[in-house]
This record gives sequence, C-alpha cells and structure tokens, in this order.
Amino acid sequence: MTSMPDAITALELKAYSPIKTACLRPWGTGRFSLYVRKGQGLVLYASRGAAFTQEQVRRLKAANIETVYIHAGELRHFENYLRDNLGEILLDESIPLTDRADAWHASATTQVRGVLEEKLPHSISRARFDQVGKLVRQSIGFLQAPGAMQNVAPLISKGYQDYQHGLASMVLTSIMLMDHKGMTEELLVKIGVGALLHDVGKTGLPEGLMDRRPDAWTPEEAALFRSHPAMGVGLLVNLPLPTETLHCILFHHEQEDGKGFPAGMPAAGIPFFVKALIVCNTYDALTRACVWRPAYPPFEALRKMEAKKETFDRAMFKRLIMILADAELLKNGGTAAQKGELPPQEPGTGAQSA
Repeated sequence: MTSMPDAITALELKAYSPIKTACLRPWGTGRFSLYVRKGQGLVLYASRGAAFTQEQVRRLKAANIETVYIHAGELRHFENYLRDNLGEILLDESIPLTDRADAWHASATTQVRGVLEEKLPHSISRARFDQVGKLVRQSIGFLQAPGAMQNVAPLISKGYQDYQHGLASMVLTSIMLMDHKGMTEELLVKIGVGALLHDVGKTGLPEGLMDRRPDAWTPEEAALFRSHPAMGVGLLVNLPLPTETLHCILFHHEQEDGKGFPAGMPAAGIPFFVKALIVCNTYDALTRACVWRPAYPPFEALRKMEAKKETFDRAMFKRLIMILADAELLKNGGTAAQKGELPPQEPGTGAQSA
C-alpha cells in the first residue's frame, strides 16, 4: 500500500476512522499511521513502520487529545493490534470504563464479522450481521457492571482462542435462537453473555492442561476439567448476572442422556437455550484447531456429532444442520445435510475440551 500523506484535508476525512487515545499502547514497529486533528483536517502524528513510544502516548494525554485517526485501509492492522492488547486494556483502570467497553465492542464486532463469514452461509451472514451486532452492543451493559472487566479480561489474556471460541459460540447460539418462539431481545442478550463466558472457569485450570489430549489426562486432571463450569459460576458469583446467563455457564456440558457434567442433569432439566449452546459449543470446538489436533472440516465435525447423537437435543442439532445446509461447507453432505440428517460414523475424537 502506498504511504499515507502527512496532512489530510477536511474533504479527505471520510476515509479516516476515529480511535480512542486511551486504548493505545506503545509498540515496537507500527503497521499503521496515526493522525491528530488540526483545524478542519488531520496531521500525521506517528508513522507506519516506526516505533510508537510511551513518550508519544504521554504527550497525547498531556495535550488532552482523546481521539486519533487511522486510515480505513489500515484498520485491519489496528484490529489485530487491539486484539493482541485487549486483555491488558480491559484491566487498565486508568482508562475510563466506557472507553474500555468501547474497545471490547470494536474488537468483538470484528471477530463477529469473521465468525459469520467463516462459519455460516453468506446469505445468513449478511442478513444477520446487524442483529448480532446489536446483541454485542447491548452486551456492553454487562461489562460496565462493577468487577465484570476483571473477570472477562483473564479469559482474553490467558488464551485468545478461548475468547474467540466464546464469541463464536455466542454468534452461533444467537442465530439458532433468534427465531425461537417467545424469544425476546432481552432474553437473547442474557443468553449471549452466557455463551460468551461459558468457558470462563477454564481460567482456573492448571497451566498447560488444555494443551494436552483429554485421553492423556490423569483421573485427577479429568475431574478438574469437569469442574470448570462450576468454577466459572464461582468466579462470577459477585456479579449481578441473570439466571439465564449463569445456566449457560453451569450447564454447557450437560447431555441429553443425563451423562454430562457437572450435575448429570436429565434432558428435561436442561433449559432449551442451553441445549442450543451445547450444540453450538461442540460444533465450534470441533471446527477450531487446538494444540493437539487440527480443525475438522464442517461436515466431518457434524458427522462426529451425529455419532454421539444421544448427547444432543435432536431438534437443536437439526436446526444447526439446516442453518449450515445452504453453504458450500457441506457440499460433501449432499441431500442428507439438506434434510437435517447425516450418515452415521464410528465415534472418533470427541469434543470433551469444548
């Protein structure tokens, strides 16, 4: 890309996006340029390819410059920077809470768009982006509750894959339930926050446990893993979370056959929205690479789920298949996928770590 000019006129401003100064951190080699307001235009403050220092951050704050600008063509580089620093930003109490929430929203919106484009047919991703984006925006209210940032940030900073998995589960579950009878926006937000945070209890697991195959765990390690839903609820006990959110966190590993955990709850006791999350959680985990295995192609992931169909709510599983059926993702599945059915397969590697 050609280098950006040193000065930007008022007519050229529409090509530049505002960024909160409070969310900037020094970097070694910047992949985007920063501009500041001067009169009706912009002037270059930090050049792409040069270091952005703590002193430059200090000068911006000393001058009470609350907003800087980035060219639209370089926004993806800023989004990557924000992703890499998001955990630290959310924990920085010197940044106003509203600015931290906005930083989370900006990053989450980018990730949501990626989930929609990667995991779902284009017809659905285009139609649903505004709805899911609104859900993400409404979820900010949770982040502004006292203590919420301190609980979300470790999930992001300890393992960004876990955070991305939470966002993907939130998107998929929300799309599954948007048209469910009796669903309201308020309820969908409560469920969405629960889906986002369903794995927060993993932040309390021993370092490196999730980097090993589940079949290599000791009985004690397996028991620790099975405790993570309850640990998640314990971590959030002081937050004013609705029951539906807590149910998503506590019950996301329960099963239709009553052999799930932590409670071994029978199918009748599992809330319908958790049944949707269970399906989406497993599907996203299987289609997401981890340290000890590559990602499964979508159709292969669904076949593995079909091999364990007794663990899932059949209607919710069929709903997921129907949502995916128009995509090229399932081109190997043919007519069976379009009917909400899949050919059986011998059980393979499970999704216990989901």
